Amino acid sequence: MILRRKLRYILIESSEDMDIGTASSLALNGLMRFLGEEQYANANPRLIRQYGSRMYALRVNRGTERRAVLGLAFVRSAADSAGLYTIKTSGSMHSISEYASKELHRHSNLERGQKGPLDKG
Repeated sequence: MILRRKLRYILIESSEDMDIGTASSLALNGLMRFLGEEQYANANPRLIRQYGSRMYALRVNRGTERRAVLGLAFVRSAADSAGLYTIKTSGSMHSISEYASKELHRHSNLERGQKGPLDKG
């Protein structure tokens, strides 16, 4: 019998545009500082996907997602003060991808001047 690893996915957004390599080093180094080596190893965080220029999917082991979200709240880049913010946590990558694509579509409509669902008139 083969057991699957139980994973959780965290959708994060950066305050500035950056590539996945920069975001990965920022997130993973920040988590290492916050969690410490043992909890970092238990969480086994990996930045696995980029959506647009500011959203990323982070994968962690189940049971460690709350501490990972808390750790991401303290992540800041010293050079340009870019931060990472948690948007959504889910047990499936499908849910994260779906939510990210809706957010990207909504942002592109707002940039083109179309009204959002909360705009009046």
